[in-house]
Amino acid sequence: MNILHLYRWGMRLLPRVPERVLYALCDGGAVVVWLAVPAIRRGVAANLRHIQPAVGGWRRWLLAWRVVGYALRHYADMLRLPTFNQAYLEERFELTGIEHLDQVVAGGIGGIMAVPHCGSFSTVLAFLAGRGYPLVLVVEPIEPPELLQLISELRRSPGLEVLTLSPTAGRDVLRALRANKIVVLAGDRDLAAQPMRLPFFGTPANVPSGIARLAIRGTPVVTAFTAWAAGGRAFARIDPVLHLAQIKGESSEAATERAVLAILARLESYIGAFPASWGVLQPVWGAIAQESRIGDQGSTDSINPSQ
Repeated sequence: MNILHLYRWGMRLLPRVPERVLYALCDGGAVVVWLAVPAIRRGVAANLRHIQPAVGGWRRWLLAWRVVGYALRHYADMLRLPTFNQAYLEERFELTGIEHLDQVVAGGIGGIMAVPHCGSFSTVLAFLAGRGYPLVLVVEPIEPPELLQLISELRRSPGLEVLTLSPTAGRDVLRALRANKIVVLAGDRDLAAQPMRLPFFGTPANVPSGIARLAIRGTPVVTAFTAWAAGGRAFARIDPVLHLAQIKGESSEAATERAVLAILARLESYIGAFPASWGVLQPVWGAIAQESRIGDQGSTDSINPSQ
């Protein structure tokens, strides 16, 4: 059975499974994934050495198991998105900071929501879209194209717009901003082949610069995240607007680096506080593993505000 068929079966079967049972199956499945997929085992272990250097031995293995289990919960939630109504989402999430998103919308020039790959982020975006916020999620291309189409349709089901990275994505992002929409971009992994190499948890890593390049030109940026707290309770938080416009006399590259570091500082605080919820399974530090680029069609400068 290929991955596309697996997703389709999951869409049919998972909504019928009680959530508590489903999450227990995800936690059990994490053991299988950990043992059967060496690339994931190495990637998660390598990332944890950077974000939780004081945690070692059996505690690091336990944390790594939780990372994979929570990542599987995210995929399970994504496959069930079309069955979630707004009442369920309102009950599920404890949300704080919504006034900061309101501030961006009231500004009338659109904005960026910079997020890490934490928790059930597809679900919280559906929650916000269901409340009427005009969100546009930018995603990387994946293979086969039919799988990308399926996942995009799942995410669009609650009213979320989905934009796939491509050579024209920069123009599409600018068009969304002019329409006063909130563009959601990952700030913890470079997906658009335009990285800057800067300290991330104290060690140089290839980090995305597209958000910063928009921010220094006056686009307001909020950072947000979602995670699982003790007992499996889901919550989400949106933090105050970052105003990162270029300062008089500051070079474009210096302004971009300053903005990237400001955004990373926020993301580090989220990931450091809830490391098990950071669902990045590929190694972030060092040479970028080839498998983390599956489906990337060479979208150079795809989030470039000059387009």
